[in-house]
Amino acid sequence: MNKLTNKIKAYRIKVEGLVQGVGFRPFVYRLARKHNCQGYVLNRTDGLLIKIEGSRKETRKFTEELKSACPPAAIIEKVTLEEDKPENPGDFKIVGSEDLSDEISRISPDIAVCPECMDDIRKQ
Repeated sequence: MNKLTNKIKAYRIKVEGLVQGVGFRPFVYRLARKHNCQGYVLNRTDGLLIKIEGSRKETRKFTEELKSACPPAAIIEKVTLEEDKPENPGDFKIVGSEDLSDEISRISPDIAVCPECMDDIRKQ
C-alpha cells in the first residue's frame, strides 16, 4: 500500500430520522463537494445511506457538518458510521432510492417541498 492509499478514508454512514423530503440528499451532495469527497448518497426505506471517501481531515469535517448543519426541517435520530474499503468512485453522486422492505419512510406532511428537492426529483 502506498502513502496516498493510507491517507484515504472511506465510511458508510446510515442516517435515520426525518431525512427524506427535506433536502437532505442535495445537502449531502453539496457537503461532499465542499470537502472534496467522493461517493454517493441514496434514500432507503430505513433511512439515508452515504458512502464517503476522502482524506482523513475532510471526511472528519464532512461527518461533523453532517450533524451540525443539516437542513432545518430534518430531524436526525441516529447516525451510524462504519469504516469501509476505499473504491475511488471518482466523484460524488445522488443515486436512486433503494427499497429494502415494506416499511414506509418518515416524510413530514407539514412542510412544502423545497427547491433542492424539486431539482432532485427532476433529475431522476
